[in-house]
Amino acid sequence: MTDTPLARVRVLEIGAFIAGPFAGQLLGDLGADVVKIEPPGSGDIMRRYGVCVDGRSLWWPHIARNKRSVAIDLRDARGRDLARRIAERCDVVLENFKPGTLAGFGLDYATLARANPGIVLVHVSGFGQSGPRSAEPGFGSIISTEGNLIVLSDKGELLIFGKDSPGPDSELSLGLISRPEPVARAKVLSGTCWTPPSLADGRLYVRNAKGEVRCVDLSWQ
Repeated sequence: MTDTPLARVRVLEIGAFIAGPFAGQLLGDLGADVVKIEPPGSGDIMRRYGVCVDGRSLWWPHIARNKRSVAIDLRDARGRDLARRIAERCDVVLENFKPGTLAGFGLDYATLARANPGIVLVHVSGFGQSGPRSAEPGFGSIISTEGNLIVLSDKGELLIFGKDSPGPDSELSLGLISRPEPVARAKVLSGTCWTPPSLADGRLYVRNAKGEVRCVDLSWQ
């Protein structure tokens, strides 16, 4: 469609699980052409995450909607080269690996910007790309605990993780599946937060005062 806000924006999504891919889902909902990299064979873990029917996750049709997937092995040099060539034709690269992983693949901002000076690189991680906790792995259960999301309820009751948990009486709804677990809420919130500030009338404006495109470093913290 050409009448959507991001109809002329192409996004390369490199990541898995929820936080980064949910941001990619929102961009796709706004009309962006989202190309998602998945590992060969098993595909994205979200294909098997949570409640499954006939072996298929109920999450997957939502978080993968409006996306085109390509199987690329980033552990292989040929796969990394292919990912770089795709990034050359994209406006945004969105990733949610542990900080340093993308650079290890040779897909850091400096490398991507040499071939595509207008690229916007968006990092989504637990504690940011720099700082005292940047090396710590981030996961929704950690962030939701620190942010008290797991204790939100009308009665102030502690939410116990697990499929048998009744969940709180009042909860942050994802609009996807009833009673989503807190790990998902924390990741979805982070994916939601970066998207609107980065877009205006279909134009990316993640730039400094000189008009230069910059990286976006979003942590769940």
